[in-house]
Amino acid sequence: MKFSVVVLVLLATLSAGDPPAVEGDWAGWLYLDQGGDAPLRLHVKTSELASLDFPHAKLFDSPLLSFRAQESKIIFERRNSEGQLQRYTGRLAGDLITGTARLGDANGRFELHRSPRPLPIIDPDKYADCRGVYRFPSGRSLIITPRFWGELVALDTSTGANLTLFPISEERFFLGSALYVPGPSTALIHCLRDSNGRVTQLQLEPVGSAPELGQRIDFLEEPVSFQNGMVRLAGTLIRPPGKGPFPAIVVLGGSHWDTRQTIRADADILTSFGWTVLIYDKRGYGDSQGDRTVAFSTTAEDALAAVQFLKERADIRADRVGLAGRSRGGWIAPLAASRSQDVDFLLLLVAPAVSPAQQETTRRLNVLRSQGISEGDLSMARTYLKLQFGFAQSGQGWEEYAVARERIQQSWLEVLGGAASPDPEDWLWARLNMHYDPLPALEKIRLPVLALFGELDTNVVPAENLPLMEQAFSRAGNSDATLFVVEGADHGLRSSSQAKLPLHRKTGYAPDVWKIVQEWLERISSG
Repeated sequence: MKFSVVVLVLLATLSAGDPPAVEGDWAGWLYLDQGGDAPLRLHVKTSELASLDFPHAKLFDSPLLSFRAQESKIIFERRNSEGQLQRYTGRLAGDLITGTARLGDANGRFELHRSPRPLPIIDPDKYADCRGVYRFPSGRSLIITPRFWGELVALDTSTGANLTLFPISEERFFLGSALYVPGPSTALIHCLRDSNGRVTQLQLEPVGSAPELGQRIDFLEEPVSFQNGMVRLAGTLIRPPGKGPFPAIVVLGGSHWDTRQTIRADADILTSFGWTVLIYDKRGYGDSQGDRTVAFSTTAEDALAAVQFLKERADIRADRVGLAGRSRGGWIAPLAASRSQDVDFLLLLVAPAVSPAQQETTRRLNVLRSQGISEGDLSMARTYLKLQFGFAQSGQGWEEYAVARERIQQSWLEVLGGAASPDPEDWLWARLNMHYDPLPALEKIRLPVLALFGELDTNVVPAENLPLMEQAFSRAGNSDATLFVVEGADHGLRSSSQAKLPLHRKTGYAPDVWKIVQEWLERISSG
């Protein structure tokens, strides 16, 4: 949901009694009950003067219609451009304001955290040139990328931390303790320019540690296309500066992968390690041709076409071209490698070793468990999924499945899925892929493999998948397969302790995830 506002004359009021100490700047997030969320900042200059920022709408220092504070209760109001009253009612507890929001006909909740420093209003365009990748002598990389509204976010590959850069000036920033929590500050960042005004270095000053000076690495991006038979696939080649030749990776994303931008984050990280990375629009999406709904085997052939494209380039090391598969891509990458000797290594992130039907049964039942559904009731859900996936495979048993679907609670269907009609188009993807068995492909893999699992992943559960993958590699005689369970990590390889936290309180990847990947890739590139 987008927010708009018309600037009104501020009619600030302060309730009688001793007001809480709310002066200063606050930053946090707004979550709507109907779905949607947005960053939110509050400036309280005095007890009689306050304003709001909506950074995603590039709306800053918007005066409030009223502001009241008494004891621990905080109430502030405004009207949007349509004249609807927006009322925020919260309570102050130390450095945190939490409460509910009534935004016209919509309801939501919000959290605001006190900032340890002022949050001046600075046009994001003024510091946009600080974005980029910076490499430090210690081996860490800091990847700074913009959100769609311009604010910058940094990913530290050495720690996995993923934090917002809160601007102090057009060149200086501070990092908070979580994605959009400004305090306590964990580091200062200074973008340094050369004599031509171009940002070339980054000074990082972690709290309690010595400053580090990082050199900017300007990636070179090249739009490319390659063929798989009659189908043209479009992508972007991202590589470090220099002539090369460079080792290279083709990135294959998970179930949300459609265009190349949806897998850009992994690509930036891998390129920061000194690798050339190819990302592309999946078949039928973006600028790529072909049908969208295809079997895993077709997607694997597309991946092999990408590998062959890279091996034919003079700036690529033809003996070091591999595939990185995340989640669903973890089915595709081994399948591709099992069909060709062109793939030199596999990087698998939370890759399943069971069929999509088994993996989805595990995932969906775990979602219901997290909602408090009893094990007894889960047996009904398990039977329903068996009927659903059975019909997808054979096209038989519609009546039995339809009866089971009628008996399932509507709220469960949002998790369990399954079409209400036997129309073949609704079932095509499942029919093509849901019963794919990954073990025959894994049993052919004899090349170097790094496979990372999240200890607390409830989608690709390590106890269910790791032993099967390990056994398959053993049967293949693969002596260079490293399977690693990342402590405390979820399906995104992020710290699972954050699983129930709101978005703005998340801190990033589990520690050491990208350090493990970087060290393994360094071994692969030097081999």
